[in-house]
Amino acid sequence: MLDRYQKWRYRLGDTVATQVADSRAKGMVVALLLGDSNQLTPAVWETLSATGTNHLLIVSGLHVSLVTALLFWFWRRALHVSPQVAVFLTSLGAIGYSLVTGFGLPVQRALVMSLVGLLVLTSRRERSVWLALVLALAAVLVLNPFAALNAGFWLSFAAVAGLLAGFAGLNWTNQVKVLALVKT
Repeated sequence: MLDRYQKWRYRLGDTVATQVADSRAKGMVVALLLGDSNQLTPAVWETLSATGTNHLLIVSGLHVSLVTALLFWFWRRALHVSPQVAVFLTSLGAIGYSLVTGFGLPVQRALVMSLVGLLVLTSRRERSVWLALVLALAAVLVLNPFAALNAGFWLSFAAVAGLLAGFAGLNWTNQVKVLALVKT
């Protein structure tokens, strides 16, 4: 089963690469969409490593959370579905995206964090981003108790906590939303 999944991901990468007209951009597009850096040339990878930007091509929490946020926005704002339906459809989309990208540990962690955050923020109970963070941390540890031994685990949760602390108490006007995006 795992072998068929990896072959499917490989074929998907080839399909995406054949759709890109600029041969120099093929590897970058596949890496950005699928988290597969195998099609990057050694020179490109060396440049990315030297500039410290290679982590941007490895699908991580940032990518998963952006996809999740965009999907939720699409369902809620563009199609005006109920919050519960939006959470369900967004969850399916985020899980699908995570599978397409290879479902690595950072992706799994970000997926759990995103899904827990969606559930807490759209629940009918008191909304607390801190509760969402604690529940996400607990869920990740229940699914993988050894995750706490990974530095990425602590860096991810610390980064999210820092973002939450930085935006706590803001009055979310349109101007503040733009400034918050730039600040992030």
